[in-house]
Amino acid sequence: MSNSDAEKESSCITAFSDDEGFTKSFSINETNELLDFFHKYGFVVIRDIVDSQSQIENTVDEIWNLLRVLNPKIDKNDSSTWEDANWPIQMGLKDGGFISHMSDVATKMCWENRQHPNIVKLFQILLQQDDLWVKFDRYGFMRPTKDIPFTNKDNNSITIEDRPEWRSKPNWLHWDQNPWKYPDFMGIQGLLALSDTNSNTGGFHCVPSFTHRFKQWSIDNEQAHRSRGGLVNVPSDDPIRNEVKQIHVRKGSFVAWDSRLPHGNFPNNNNQFRIVQYIAFEPAKENDERELTSRIDAFHMRRLCSKADEQLAGFPEPQLTELGEKIIGIRIARNDYDETIPPLLRRMLNLTKLNLCLTLGLFSQKIVDGNIIRRDIVSQLPKLKKFDFFIHSITFKQNEDTIPSIDDIQRTFIGFEKSSVQCHANYLPKSKQSHCHIYCKRCSMIYFNFITNHFHGGIFHSVRKISLLDEMPFENEFFRRIAQSFPMLEELSVINNEEQQQKKQVFISNNDLENSSPIKYPHLHELRLVRVPDDYVEQFLLNTKTCLEKKFILYVEYESLQRVTHGLTRDQTRMNCEKIIQLYLCYKGKSIIPVVQEFSLCAS
Repeated sequence: MSNSDAEKESSCITAFSDDEGFTKSFSINETNELLDFFHKYGFVVIRDIVDSQSQIENTVDEIWNLLRVLNPKIDKNDSSTWEDANWPIQMGLKDGGFISHMSDVATKMCWENRQHPNIVKLFQILLQQDDLWVKFDRYGFMRPTKDIPFTNKDNNSITIEDRPEWRSKPNWLHWDQNPWKYPDFMGIQGLLALSDTNSNTGGFHCVPSFTHRFKQWSIDNEQAHRSRGGLVNVPSDDPIRNEVKQIHVRKGSFVAWDSRLPHGNFPNNNNQFRIVQYIAFEPAKENDERELTSRIDAFHMRRLCSKADEQLAGFPEPQLTELGEKIIGIRIARNDYDETIPPLLRRMLNLTKLNLCLTLGLFSQKIVDGNIIRRDIVSQLPKLKKFDFFIHSITFKQNEDTIPSIDDIQRTFIGFEKSSVQCHANYLPKSKQSHCHIYCKRCSMIYFNFITNHFHGGIFHSVRKISLLDEMPFENEFFRRIAQSFPMLEELSVINNEEQQQKKQVFISNNDLENSSPIKYPHLHELRLVRVPDDYVEQFLLNTKTCLEKKFILYVEYESLQRVTHGLTRDQTRMNCEKIIQLYLCYKGKSIIPVVQEFSLCAS
């Protein structure tokens, strides 16, 4: 660390220190007081928000278990295993010690803390809203850097050593909210302290009260520092750095801050780990079907990296409370059918035509079939003359044996025009979920979600949006069947962790000109390929496999795009890449897409 860095860090003092040297804090029940403090200073500390010592200890144990999954050589009791050679790249060695990938969604204690009533209550108070959705965020884990005991394995002697190279970057001060894109209030971020923090441990720091100057700062600095990215660092010479204060908190406390507040971490400078869990909420978007579906899928698929299923195989599964289901969105989805559809239709006795498109049944032990449709819909509408439907049932926590066969489902449609009703179902054993689609051939739905390899094909002229989901790989011929079945397709999302098995055989074994020609998507204008193997990025960007005829928006992982396109220099990807008009990049497996930019491919 340079002298200037040391001087700047030493000048940071504890904000609003109490008698014990910690930052002033409130109990969760001091509603008016904590709100007043938050509105004035842009942050607030709630003490003992998790008052169970065992819950905190179990969370810390879970983090160590995650580390051992990422690298089995890591040992909590052996400091020699904490060296850079062993420390997982997912930890963001110099960027604050974040554990990305698995903890973002999947682990038990992570969810125990997210659904803690006190934490949810705090965000309800600060956001002045009861219906909230939790964001899928990460753990933070800073290694010690000073006075670390190392055991000599030859003679068991102990030496005390420093590791300054383990320090996170000093004076990190930034916004996760771009001041020039979003100059007004956007949201609230937070962290749960899983260890005490003080001036030596490293931890959270910020510029209190800057929320009131945020908009004016964005105006004053627009020309000099304007950035198009999501995360924006405070310029190194900006005088607001002189106002930085450290926030020292007790274990079990929670720090919440306005996203307009400049904030960051100061480095760990002692022999203890600094451990936190980042938690944030936002107002629920109950009418956003795509967002709701993707949230629930992310929770159940446990798939923030391609090996997540294998890595988390030995971890206990999260057990959601009713509140936990609500903050994900599951309770909304669960109640969609029983509490809305039948009661609504009973009030429409004069209905003569009905075109019904539903995705439903989450956590239900039943699949909506012909018997349920006859009981809840057809028999309730005596004047109904024309009835078209598309119903996608999703069920969780079942064994494959409990899923009815396609023949069983088809038999429930006795009395319907048999040739007009189609059904296909698939069970996904890793995520313990089943998907069943039943529909009339003539139904004019615009979306078709979670299509698996069991899809029969057909022609669906009305469908504009689809998502593909399976635990078996999607091969080239499957994509050809998709393109043929949905000739008007505009938006496509691929959800699959498995690498293609026939990628080296496609052009060798298939000599038929029609079947070996590039697959055409004449209307596709939005393509989502986030957290999928490179095979699927190649599938759509290589001009030997795919012809994208329109300009389109691409969502993709930065690293995957770099590998597949050879840094945007590969000739075989140039034709399709030249049609990208907007590029959304997911960087280093993060669960949000932080980079949005207008995109054009420069000719070499």
